[in-house]
Amino acid sequence: MPLKPEHRFRNKVRKKLNRTIDVWSIHDSFTGGVPDHWYSGWESDLWIEYKYFPKLPRKPIDLTSGKHPKLTRLQQHWLNRKLAQGRDVWVVVGFPEGAVILTDGEAWTSAFDASRLMVPLDVLVTSIEHHCGVNNEGLEG
Repeated sequence: MPLKPEHRFRNKVRKKLNRTIDVWSIHDSFTGGVPDHWYSGWESDLWIEYKYFPKLPRKPIDLTSGKHPKLTRLQQHWLNRKLAQGRDVWVVVGFPEGAVILTDGEAWTSAFDASRLMVPLDVLVTSIEHHCGVNNEGLEG
């Protein structure tokens, strides 16, 4: 079965990450709202919920409404609760051209212009590595 575009996008990110970053791809059928991935490095960890658009929209994106990939109420609740608890959570909106990194509840519950906020995929990867902390000595585990 061919991979869905969001899954292919997440795999691109994962393959580019430094190998000292631990990645847990999450599919939880019992607890709604849990983000797609958990990343852990030498300094910190990070939860990321991914959304993917196969085409860059001309209008601002609102991840809380509409028919496009959106954050469910359970996802919004989980992300906002963990953010309030001091956890590091992001919503990453992927496109063929790059990604938008949203790092707080106001950002992922407000409309945004993706063309103005988009960064290349390599910047997303570097941002995850920088946030989590990479062991440049090549030691894993």
